Amino acid sequence: MTWLSRLLPQSPSLQRVANHNNRTRQAQRRRRQATLESLEDRTLLSNVTLSYTASPAGAVTLNILGDAGKDNFSVTENANGTVTVAGTGGTTISSLPSVTTLKAITNINITLPGTNKVTDNVSITGHGTVQNITVVVPGNIVAPANVTSTTTGVAGTDLNLTVTNLHNSGEFNVFDAPTTSASNAINPLPSFQPAFAPDANYTQAGYSQVGGGYSFPTDNSSPTPNPINQLGGVLNLSMSSSSFASSIIEQDGYCQATVTFVALDSHGAPIPGTGDIIPGNVFVAEGIYSGSLAYWKNGISHAATPGDTVTSYYDDFGPTWIGQAYGPTTFVPCCTPQWTGTNDLITVDDSIANPTTHLGGIYSLFAIQLGTGSNQQILVGTHSEVEVALQGFGIIAAQPCAWGYDTIHIESITVYYRTPVNTKLIGPPSIVTYQGDGFQETAIVDSSTVYGDIIVIQGNGAGDYVHIADDAIGFTVLFGPYTVDPFGLLVVVQGNGYADSVVVDSNGSEPGINPTNIFNNVVIIQGDGTDGSFSCCAESLGDTVDFEESNVTSNLFIIQGVPFREKDVAAATAMTQANYADNSLLPRAQSLQGDGTENGFNTVSIGADPTPSGAVESNAVSVGNWTLILQFGSDNTDYFGGASAVGSGLIDFETDYLDVYTGYSGGNVYAQNTVVDSGSFFAYLGVNYVISGGPGGGNTLWDNGGNSTGGLPFLTFDTNSYVCVGC
Repeated sequence: MTWLSRLLPQSPSLQRVANHNNRTRQAQRRRRQATLESLEDRTLLSNVTLSYTASPAGAVTLNILGDAGKDNFSVTENANGTVTVAGTGGTTISSLPSVTTLKAITNINITLPGTNKVTDNVSITGHGTVQNITVVVPGNIVAPANVTSTTTGVAGTDLNLTVTNLHNSGEFNVFDAPTTSASNAINPLPSFQPAFAPDANYTQAGYSQVGGGYSFPTDNSSPTPNPINQLGGVLNLSMSSSSFASSIIEQDGYCQATVTFVALDSHGAPIPGTGDIIPGNVFVAEGIYSGSLAYWKNGISHAATPGDTVTSYYDDFGPTWIGQAYGPTTFVPCCTPQWTGTNDLITVDDSIANPTTHLGGIYSLFAIQLGTGSNQQILVGTHSEVEVALQGFGIIAAQPCAWGYDTIHIESITVYYRTPVNTKLIGPPSIVTYQGDGFQETAIVDSSTVYGDIIVIQGNGAGDYVHIADDAIGFTVLFGPYTVDPFGLLVVVQGNGYADSVVVDSNGSEPGINPTNIFNNVVIIQGDGTDGSFSCCAESLGDTVDFEESNVTSNLFIIQGVPFREKDVAAATAMTQANYADNSLLPRAQSLQGDGTENGFNTVSIGADPTPSGAVESNAVSVGNWTLILQFGSDNTDYFGGASAVGSGLIDFETDYLDVYTGYSGGNVYAQNTVVDSGSFFAYLGVNYVISGGPGGGNTLWDNGGNSTGGLPFLTFDTNSYVCVGC
């Protein structure tokens, strides 16, 4: 019986008729119809083909080439060096259910063509002789003639890639899709973004160049075909309990990417002990997919949806670079509203070095979210400790283009000595964060101990918040009779914008790690009280600095009301990326006194937060050398001391030198339980007061008691601008 006859219903026996006329029999015969419903449950099969490439040195590369259908297969590296490729869900391997190679395999290249109308499922596991694995999703080319304004094509196949208990001595790389910086590309990568593509070891029929390397698909652009390099599909990569020498995970385009370097339980929580070991470079790049914020529409609540994510737990990584909103597809200068990257998330956690081997942790980390959307998050160490190498640069986290409500939280960072050293000595490690001109940005660095610096920069947004807590940075060295304090610099810069705030205290996420902050030097700078767009709010919403529970070895400088330049967004948008420069944090020329045009209404508090009833006084601030407060504008306020009661015998704030300038029209200064050992730093210039203000007058010094002069005048003030109450 043929396959067609199986689809046709069988006719009952035809009764013989008396009339043997052939025409009559044909008229009486019932016509047989195909039952097409029987085809509905049949799976459209896909076939994955295998081929081999041998090098003169004897290395054997297994080439696995999918087709345009749904490719479902597993790859297993066997202990004897062979590799087994097995199809699942209707996929065959070279027309067979599975194939095991006859020879030991050195490299594996997997290429998955097709479009994002299908989903491929691939799993890889095992340990044999394989060194390098490369997975490529090339994208699907649509090539109309004479394309001159944009590249064309369809996103590559959606890929679910699971890597478990895979141990190779070389690279594990995924390119979805490869990128190029070729000069003839219509949408080239920005100059600061690296290109990611397979190296010369990649071989695959139709996708390899003569002499090695990846052959980019091209459209029919005139006069020169343009490489298609922005067609990544949906990527879901899960890697756990695996080890490689290095790894590149690259995905670009508009589709979502999820990269997870740990196994997750049924509740989505990371499973301890399932991290990965990659002692070399780790690069992860995800495209410009955007999630959405929660919203109401037609009386119906719509939940927020996630953006791209990168999750790393329990991992031993070398120098690590993680980037989101990567690729050439829509790059424009920062702060133009493309709204990409909303709800993007980078999480790096629970990475601690082995005390015996000194391996583990994250050698160094650079995490950047380039999206212009909101609610982007970079979270490092917020669950448990992350250790960085003494030889590395530490941690850099940046959200330069984010729109607002974004968070960088770096917590529980410590340092270990990495053996062997695999990069040049560029330590000691520091923590650096940068956020652009978005509104209500949050940057937190707490419960961390590093030998470098902490630098936190925020642009010209409003309502930005910085919290520094329980941190100890830098170190000191005795040099003869002197104490030298290398590194240990805390720098916080906030641009123009009303109601920005900086809090330095010991109220970190892990109380007791460093009960008192330890810095060698501190510089805090805040811009003018408005960004120009909200001038109606500037009058009463100045910036604040609350500095508590800290020992500063040398100097503490706090400067408020600096009139930073405003970025000309219209002009910047018209400029190309190549000549675009962000000058928003360059201050305009300004005299020391100011000119009365600054907004003011700024507040500085040092050692002023009251101690909870019954608690031991811990909010004290000690500055070993010079404290300088410089404020522009008017109606500024400074609080020195006040954490403990007058008469308690406690010192809330002590500094060797103190100089306070409260602005063009000044403001109010309150002092309680404050000790200034040596008066003004400028005494050698004949300055005999520590507190002064501009010519506006109406300024008041409030002596609330408990203050000490250390033998030199403390409550000296410029009588031309200040009066004193309680002196």
